[in-house]
Amino acid sequence: MIVFGHNNFKIKSFSPRELGIPENPGEQRITLEVRQRYFHLFWIPFFPIGKAYVIRKEGDSNMYEMPLELQHVLSNRADVKTPWYSYSLMFLALFIAVSYFGNEKMKDIRWENQFYAQQADQKMRVKYPTTGDYYKFKTFECSDTSSRPAEIIVKVIAYDEDSIEFSSAYINILDSNQYSYSIQSEIDKNLDYQYNSFELKKEDIMNSIHKEYRDYSEDVPLKDMNWCYVFKGMDREELEVAQN
Repeated sequence: MIVFGHNNFKIKSFSPRELGIPENPGEQRITLEVRQRYFHLFWIPFFPIGKAYVIRKEGDSNMYEMPLELQHVLSNRADVKTPWYSYSLMFLALFIAVSYFGNEKMKDIRWENQFYAQQADQKMRVKYPTTGDYYKFKTFECSDTSSRPAEIIVKVIAYDEDSIEFSSAYINILDSNQYSYSIQSEIDKNLDYQYNSFELKKEDIMNSIHKEYRDYSEDVPLKDMNWCYVFKGMDREELEVAQN
């Protein structure tokens, strides 16, 4: 349920003497007030809807309408202005929006820094590989564009200054019992090419890694014979732990 309505609060009060109005000692003392009327949502001021000019009498909780002449005098005073907190809900919404988008921007900056740090780390691993490094590729037959890519995990088995030779990681973990799924069933579901070694140029791999942050263009596949490979990352630590 949405709670809304209108209310008012005091902006400023004056004694008759402050406005140059003579007071009669025998009469009931009065105070002249300027009050801000506002529309609220859930009792939080949303926006102002004008001012109320009232007279309060000592010992009386009621408010009485002020003569138009006095209202005109008070409305022209420089010290009687609409308070900023008459727009409290608007400022609250603005603060929440700025905080949210500021936080999202900071998260995006952190993700961008992590993206380029990971990219630099991957390039260094390609440039200076070690046997036992694991790579993840999506692979498909180059001549068959309608074929469904398969994700494979491969291991570096040899390298030189210009290229890296890979072979299926499954060859090295067939005896592992650290996996919840059946290794043999995984082998049966995949194609023979996963167990044949293949070689890729270091420069080609690094070029495929190099992308700008938020670049959603398609990855350029790397080719070896009739097969195409799309670099998807490195899982070295995860796989090393799995073999223990």
